[in-house]
Amino acid sequence: MNPSNNPLKPAKNVLRSFLADIESVKNLRQCISEPKMATAFSVNDQMPIFDATKCIPAPESFWGKENAYTKLYAEAYHFRSFMHRPKTLPVPEYYKQPALHLYLIWKKEEKELFHRKCKMIPAPAKEITLSDYLQKLALEISEGNEHRDVWIESLRSFLQFIREDTDLDQQGVLDIIFPKKMELRKGHSFDANSNKVECRYILRKVENVVYPIDIFAASDIITNLIKAVLEGRPNSQRSTAEALGFAWLCLAVGSYRLVTRESPIIPF
Repeated sequence: MNPSNNPLKPAKNVLRSFLADIESVKNLRQCISEPKMATAFSVNDQMPIFDATKCIPAPESFWGKENAYTKLYAEAYHFRSFMHRPKTLPVPEYYKQPALHLYLIWKKEEKELFHRKCKMIPAPAKEITLSDYLQKLALEISEGNEHRDVWIESLRSFLQFIREDTDLDQQGVLDIIFPKKMELRKGHSFDANSNKVECRYILRKVENVVYPIDIFAASDIITNLIKAVLEGRPNSQRSTAEALGFAWLCLAVGSYRLVTRESPIIPF
């Protein structure tokens, strides 16, 4: 059949090849686990006696994590090569500019906040960049235990000013340090003298309807999507393939720690 008449055929071939690789890896594990008779002994040596009943190949459950990561990384043989820590992403030019310039513009626009003469976020040094200034403010919270309401209010105001002053695709750097939906959670750390000190953790607020799942559940989802693409109802295979592709894309982005955003496509 011409692939143009069956657009899912190339995708199915890739999935079948992937499943074949998985079976090949399983067979390889079986061969490694099974006892082998030693053949490198001379006639004068005593042949070791193996009791095959006591040398049982590792069960499939033993390879649980490997099997899960195989599905999550879509790679049967070398998935560990994708598990390294990625290089630091380049900082956009916007965050390399002097922070003081932006701070003064924000201060001029938010006169009401400064009119209260309360403790505000400190003005940045003249030479510090916006990226370094944001990191410094984060340290004030995490290590300095800064959590006063008016200080946090001024911080949120400044962050909102930055978000309004930047394009959407440049806000990832800011969201890494200060998530848009941010909460401060009380915690403890230890100083240089091993004394317990109070601190605050900057966390991203997660909606109650969002539940994290472990690698095994995620692997099961991928497995079922693959099966549905290959064996499911013909009228649902395309949408299932799209869901599978999007799931793998999200896993790749998360694994590489890329800053990205997916906008919903509204059909006409």
